[in-house]
Amino acid sequence: RYGGGTVENTLFVILPFSALFSAFAVPIIHVLFESGNFNTVSTQMTSSVFAMYALGMAGFCVLDLINKAYYTMHKTLTPLLINAVVLALNIALNLVFRSGQSCGLIARTTAVSLTVGGVIALFRDTRGSLRTGKLLKNLAAAVLTGMAMWACESLLYRPGLSKLLTLLEFCALGLVGIGLYAGICWLLHEREALQTIVQKFRKRA
Repeated sequence: RYGGGTVENTLFVILPFSALFSAFAVPIIHVLFESGNFNTVSTQMTSSVFAMYALGMAGFCVLDLINKAYYTMHKTLTPLLINAVVLALNIALNLVFRSGQSCGLIARTTAVSLTVGGVIALFRDTRGSLRTGKLLKNLAAAVLTGMAMWACESLLYRPGLSKLLTLLEFCALGLVGIGLYAGICWLLHEREALQTIVQKFRKRA
């Protein structure tokens, strides 16, 4: 199985980008898809779905990472049970909230189910090796960054703005968001997360 360190490193990278993608859902969909029959209303509807799936991205990544580790060792029962819990919870939430009537609710219930599954897999796999305090601090930094960037998006986004200007504006704002996340981590003495993110990008470069 993967140790807590590997899972933590993945979450250190995923959490801030999950928050940014969710906060910038509207301009992202606007730049990528808005054209012709795909109008402003379509952008608003699609972005609400995209934002929810972005929030569920961390849970999905943890599930995917840990499941692959189990499958590699030919141990299929644990991922089967965890995925069964995710599926059952998703069905239950859909029935309770009747989310079949709304794409946004479907995305919300799916994100919640994936997050719960990711938490179960995380604590089941690491068995005490997980540094919960560090993860909670990074989660807090990601949440604060996401809230600040969502507020900025609400103030700055203008539907009539050209795609190029929207792209430039929110790329710059994204850099501000990454800087804000780094600053919060620094204040919380969580420099390991920043080092992990830098190392990940250096490897890709």
